[in-house]
Amino acid sequence: LLVGLKYLGNIVNNRIVLDDIKSDKLSTKYKEMILDATQKVFNQLSFPQAFLKIGESISYSTPVTIPMNGQELIFDLKTKYTLSSIKYGQAYLDIDITMLFDSKGNVISSGTGVGSGKIEYNIENQLFVNYETNLQMKLDFNIEDTYIHIDQRSISLQQSYLSEK
Repeated sequence: LLVGLKYLGNIVNNRIVLDDIKSDKLSTKYKEMILDATQKVFNQLSFPQAFLKIGESISYSTPVTIPMNGQELIFDLKTKYTLSSIKYGQAYLDIDITMLFDSKGNVISSGTGVGSGKIEYNIENQLFVNYETNLQMKLDFNIEDTYIHIDQRSISLQQSYLSEK
């Protein structure tokens, strides 16, 4: 369903601003939901003005709320980036991800999420060129009278290109 998904956007004030999603398989409602959630994650990303040294890390905590059948799926996405090397103007970072689910006011009764990944970052253009994550998530929740258990593993591969308007 998400294979071949393409985001369209711009870089404004050194920030990624998403405009649209191209997909033949997703409804407009689903595209809007994914676009909003992805933009919220991008809004949290701002790398420090000072350069990291190899082996140094920076961490971010991003609150995420996803509407789900009149209720909300709420979690805190904690992401740690560690600079592993710099070659030919590209920074290479390792990613560690933890998802912390809040059961108060949430459809989730229990949940865990962990993952890892790698980034290739173009320093001059301040752009993620390649972004790869592997995430495992387990959730238990109720929607109305239905109990749902999810055990999900997702692999996300993102490639970005600069082009003239």
